[in-house]
Amino acid sequence: MTIAQGSGAPLLSFALPIRNGEQLLPKLLDSLLAQDFQNFEIVISDNASTDSTADICQRYAQQDSRIRYFRNPENIGILANFNRLINLCQGEYMRWIGWDDWLEPNYASTCIEMLKSRPDAIGVTTNQDFFDENGTRDFLEYRGQRLDFPTIRKRYERALWFVTSDFRYLDPIYSMVRRDVLQKIGGHRLDVLNADQVLGIEMIVAGPFLHAPAYLAHRGKLHFNTPFEKLLEKCYHNQAAKVKKQNYLHILAAFWAPIQKSSLSRWEKFRCLLPFIRCSLIFTWHFAIKDTFLKLLKPVKQFIKSLLGIPTTKPAV
Repeated sequence: MTIAQGSGAPLLSFALPIRNGEQLLPKLLDSLLAQDFQNFEIVISDNASTDSTADICQRYAQQDSRIRYFRNPENIGILANFNRLINLCQGEYMRWIGWDDWLEPNYASTCIEMLKSRPDAIGVTTNQDFFDENGTRDFLEYRGQRLDFPTIRKRYERALWFVTSDFRYLDPIYSMVRRDVLQKIGGHRLDVLNADQVLGIEMIVAGPFLHAPAYLAHRGKLHFNTPFEKLLEKCYHNQAAKVKKQNYLHILAAFWAPIQKSSLSRWEKFRCLLPFIRCSLIFTWHFAIKDTFLKLLKPVKQFIKSLLGIPTTKPAV
């Protein structure tokens, strides 16, 4: 079911998918309630938390009517919980946010002003930095071309460049977007690896993204060290075993699908092949060739070291 924006609906929805986030949840909620733009709602989808997350959410909801709390009776997986929020929200604009993230007070007002100035744009990214449990800051700022091109081909080319570069440069999933775009796309795909990157490509193909070159968004890194198999289970839940059998070729096919389904002419689709091939070669190197190449190179390195008299093993301590 699609929930349309009613006359009394907020302009912006902060969409919070959460499971067992008691540790940093109050900091996040306080940062959202401190926004200098007030016409928003906070919609929480609690994915069957077993800690005090529910108590914290309900306490905040009692104090501020803009907070709407929903609870899943059982764990449905991270990605399905993200998707659930698309239709629980009511705002024209929507912003997914993690329980270990927080925003600067002028985040919402800055992004909304930019979107209002460009009706053709579907989203706004900002600079973002990352903090681990010790408060150590990690960031990498990019000042080159981004995603505000009017043509699909140029946006697609830049999107694939970002995907094969550094994750700190860009993350369209954690940006403010027009909610109807997410409704049309349907959210994250639950049948393919790297669903967040796939959705990012789909969103970028759908329309231009503007960029605010300021650190208005801050993200936690508590979930970054989750082992791959455990992360698959958390994200895809019942689909994890199926998705685990996939490889990088399935991801590449999903990257091409938005172009294939688009209204672009055959010539424009053909022109999109060059950046796609570049992306495919990089993925092939990282997922299929790199480890084998390094294994083959290892005896060569040892031979050269032996010729130069360099020890091939570390001395005992």
